[in-house]
Amino acid sequence: MKEPTIEQLMNGVIESAEPIVKNFRQPMDVSDKKDGTPVTDTDKAVNERLSVWFADIPNLGFIG
Repeated sequence: MKEPTIEQLMNGVIESAEPIVKNFRQPMDVSDKKDGTPVTDTDKAVNERLSVWFADIPNLGFIG
């Protein structure tokens, strides 16, 4: 795969943010990660979408 354009990257980020928009101002269950920091199902959904989307882009990663 060739290097993505800025437009392709932005589209991936926007699509990955859908769970945030869907759950904005909604009650959320919060659990703790192994290190004791909080995480929600929305956090997990966004992280999963970004992981899948960015997996096909060489030399690019993210910290979730």
